Amino acid sequence: MAKRAVRARFNTHRSSETLIKADTNMERKPSQYGLLRRFVHGLVGGVAGASAASVAQSEPPAAPYDAGLLSKAQLLWREGDWIGLVAMEQASLQHHPERAMLALLIATAHQQMNSPQVAAQFVRLACDWGCSGAQLAQVLIAGVHHTLGRGELLLQNERKACTHFALAAQAGADRSIAGRSRAAIEQDRIARAAAMHPRSAATVAAVPAPPDEPFAPPELFSEGIVSYAQNFEDVMLWRALRRVDNGCYIDVGAFHPVHDSVSRGFYEKGWRGIHVEANPAFAALLREDRPDETVMQVAVAATKGSMRFFEFQDFPSESTGNERHALIRREQGARINELDVPCITLADVFAQAQGREVHWLKIDVERMEREVLAGWGGTLMPWIVVVESALPHSKIENFLEWEYLLTGRGYKNVYFDGLNRYYVSPLHADLGALFLSGPNLFDNFRLSGTGGPYSELVNGRHRQREASLVDEIDRLKEQLAASGPPADR
Repeated sequence: MAKRAVRARFNTHRSSETLIKADTNMERKPSQYGLLRRFVHGLVGGVAGASAASVAQSEPPAAPYDAGLLSKAQLLWREGDWIGLVAMEQASLQHHPERAMLALLIATAHQQMNSPQVAAQFVRLACDWGCSGAQLAQVLIAGVHHTLGRGELLLQNERKACTHFALAAQAGADRSIAGRSRAAIEQDRIARAAAMHPRSAATVAAVPAPPDEPFAPPELFSEGIVSYAQNFEDVMLWRALRRVDNGCYIDVGAFHPVHDSVSRGFYEKGWRGIHVEANPAFAALLREDRPDETVMQVAVAATKGSMRFFEFQDFPSESTGNERHALIRREQGARINELDVPCITLADVFAQAQGREVHWLKIDVERMEREVLAGWGGTLMPWIVVVESALPHSKIENFLEWEYLLTGRGYKNVYFDGLNRYYVSPLHADLGALFLSGPNLFDNFRLSGTGGPYSELVNGRHRQREASLVDEIDRLKEQLAASGPPADR
């Protein structure tokens, strides 16, 4: 009875026609299905000779076996329980009259769990035990549809998912019902996985759905940015925001207009924004270099007023309004000037945006992060917030002191680059999926030679070469002077 059910499921003429059509459709769309199609045909081709030589083998000798094993395997296969299938021991198949089909179902499970070598071993067993080429093609191609169906569910394309699950079911009955039932099982599995791993699920959900056919391959290289920042902050922000034209930023603790600047690359792309810099010298440089932007020569704190600002002479980027940090550094020998500067709140800075959308906010204030974020007010929600979270000249993080002021507004931490933490607004949570990896080849960025320590080696070699050329010019001048005036011609 079980044998007839299996043959009815996998060997009907109608099922074979459907699989041939599915395989033909895969052939027409190699960019979408090519890898899976080649995997199926590779397995089929690799064991075809063994299958032809093995079909005529005699039935296995009579021995005790689990009569319900095939029904259990079929149920696991229909429900996509690949873990349950791969847990079946090979020894339990040896004497089963349907061992070829069992081995093939287990091969499909290994295929689904990205273990192609093990899958190939079970395919060879299935062929040695008398599995036909038609059965092999049916089950493996159905496995391909399982994979595509789950992918469509993750991308929230339920209609396409049901179509793939219906093709995978191969039941010969109402395929739409089979597809919807299979989709419901997978959706429940995805929901349970999301409950166990909420961040991973949010990341998957944030991936945008692909366009309808014809399928278009994703961009491998985007238009890159020239990086001026000290730790590739501009590269990461550009990856997430490169599709925004003429965007707006707010840079609190802007420092220099070029050196270690997060905004310079965006400025060159046509963006404009607001700079907050309490150091008078750097505020003047920003005004000179960016005459078409807003430069605020103030400090940012929890309340308005004035504050004592500590200007580091040897490491100006470390200048701060945090008195404790300044005292520690002074004891270590730092030369520090003290001056009174006006201070405003972050809400006052936001007001300068005058209703514009702010795409990123960067805060680099040397241990004043909590004071800055405490002054957040109004309804403005920058798409991405980048906050330096490591203590000056240290790998120790201090984000627990201030992160609650961001998460309390719904912001989610999506990336840590070793120096800064990146937070995405709840209104633009989909951007979180773009922070799964650090700066890399596909960001297509170029180094300016002014950001961080990454260009020091190249810059040092250029300085050596320049000095060598100057020496050579001086030597040639001396030789020319010693040879006297040129002879009249």
